[in-house]
Amino acid sequence: MLPPLYFLYRYSFLMAIGTTITAVVITASSWAVAHIRIKNVDYKAAAIVAVSGGAGSFCLF
Repeated sequence: MLPPLYFLYRYSFLMAIGTTITAVVITASSWAVAHIRIKNVDYKAAAIVAVSGGAGSFCLF
């Protein structure tokens, strides 16, 4: 989604990134809610991924 916004529609680079991130967050949140509703979530695995991802992102900064 980022390349078409940047190259074809001539969005500024920051606007294209922000638009793409917003679309990803909305889509991911919607699917997360859908999976929670149908009880299709492994909370233990989700916690492991969340903690390790948070720790990894903290180490980068």
